[in-house]
Amino acid sequence: PEGKYRVTTNSSGFYEDEDVKTTGVAVRIVVLGDSHTDGVVSNPESFANRLEAQLGEALSPRAVDVINAGVGGTTFYNYLGMLERTAELSPDLYVVAVYGGNYFAAAVKLRRYFEQAGPLKSPGRIDPKKKDAWERSGQTRPQETQQIRFFEANPDLVEYAIGAGNAVLARMDERARELGGQLVVAYLPPALAAQPVQYERYRAAADEVLEGEEFGIDLSDRLGDAMLAFCAAQGITCVDLRPSFRSAEKPLYWYKDLHITVAGHQQVADDLLPVVLPLVE
Repeated sequence: PEGKYRVTTNSSGFYEDEDVKTTGVAVRIVVLGDSHTDGVVSNPESFANRLEAQLGEALSPRAVDVINAGVGGTTFYNYLGMLERTAELSPDLYVVAVYGGNYFAAAVKLRRYFEQAGPLKSPGRIDPKKKDAWERSGQTRPQETQQIRFFEANPDLVEYAIGAGNAVLARMDERARELGGQLVVAYLPPALAAQPVQYERYRAAADEVLEGEEFGIDLSDRLGDAMLAFCAAQGITCVDLRPSFRSAEKPLYWYKDLHITVAGHQQVADDLLPVVLPLVE
């Protein structure tokens, strides 16, 4: 709201104002995610820290430590690595926030790299007639709209992408249990799919760009639904953030870059609290 925020990392590289507590912690949670998780907000306003405050109040006098281990530009495979990195902290829970705006396209690229598969098809240049709409679609271009264009160029890879994400989440769940913890998966929708009214001008422009193509803004819902169904079938605790985001009247993403706002982070924490609390009580 003040037009700026301060980025602070602790000595472990986490988006926290203080170093990781080594003693006296009764409940520890590690939160994994991308730039929506590490936060375009000050550290105390991130959903990891808001969740910590709410859990601390609910579980008082037990000490609660929720670590924001989000890293911008990351996707499914990175979170398995971060889970391993933070295993020495012996968390009770790992919470991974899966952002539907670009994770699945990014997971395709990594999976094909690991499998030494052939090159991917490029979405190609924007139709000159649609360049104005492309500009007006704002920061949906490196996120929601670009992912849709990627799958337009590679439609056969939609199920491949879903499989990549599900395979990593299954391994994360297995590994968390081996380490004595538990995995919680939260699905964070992108702005145009979650709040079409609040971001109508961006959505209208994105629809112009995608006009006549197979996939539209609802592609992220298809991807998110498949992931959540898989988690439910596997017995992985999951939280679908779409209902609360869609019912919110205020915008929950910054208009400038479409990362979740202070209010968006609070909403995520509010949705996670009733799911997480029974797991650590």
